[in-house]
Amino acid sequence: MNGWTSFGMLMGIGAALQISLGFFLDRGGSWLRDVHASIGFLGVALVAAGLWGAWRRKAKGPALYSSALMLVLVAVQAYLGVALLGGVEPGALLGHEVNAFLILAVGALGGALVRRESDVRNRAGG
Repeated sequence: MNGWTSFGMLMGIGAALQISLGFFLDRGGSWLRDVHASIGFLGVALVAAGLWGAWRRKAKGPALYSSALMLVLVAVQAYLGVALLGGVEPGALLGHEVNAFLILAVGALGGALVRRESDVRNRAGG
């Protein structure tokens, strides 16, 4: 297993953990909210690092596009989370929940496409 596979697995586990934590926030108090927010902001940095790594590797196709889309989705997620904390957006909770599952789905689909592209390239001898 290479480093990029491990990175992708870490991101998937982080997304699943964030979704789980998010649904227990009303029971956990402010400390759980702070943990959830901290992991979320760390996720933005990790996804940005993943995009930077894909760019530096001169990745094309699914690797680059899924990383860019993930960065947009995670940045929107962070915005919605901050809006929830401030009580600014009335629809932020539903948007935050829907976007969380969208992040999980796009991450899984992007990972599958990158893996498929890698398998095709390896079979072709490149």
